[in-house]
Amino acid sequence: MIIGDIAFPDTAALEKEKIAAANKWEDKFYWHADKSLSALQAACIQMEYFQVSSCAGVFVLLDPHRNNSCLVHDRESENNPVRRFHDA
Repeated sequence: MIIGDIAFPDTAALEKEKIAAANKWEDKFYWHADKSLSALQAACIQMEYFQVSSCAGVFVLLDPHRNNSCLVHDRESENNPVRRFHDA
């Protein structure tokens, strides 16, 4: 499964876009990839995230049989599950 939506790698990136948009910004739910991936990992759901523009991201559901553990393995670092699209 692939989910594409308005999304940001973290709260800091969202705030940067919010300031740039000024009065055009709509306050509503937006994906925070870092928080979402942590919650999904806690539920043993393996996903990867790709930031495709300053305000768009893609979540990709991984094959649950790919890895027997309940951990999402990050290719960049153990602390940052967010990857840029061109890094894939």
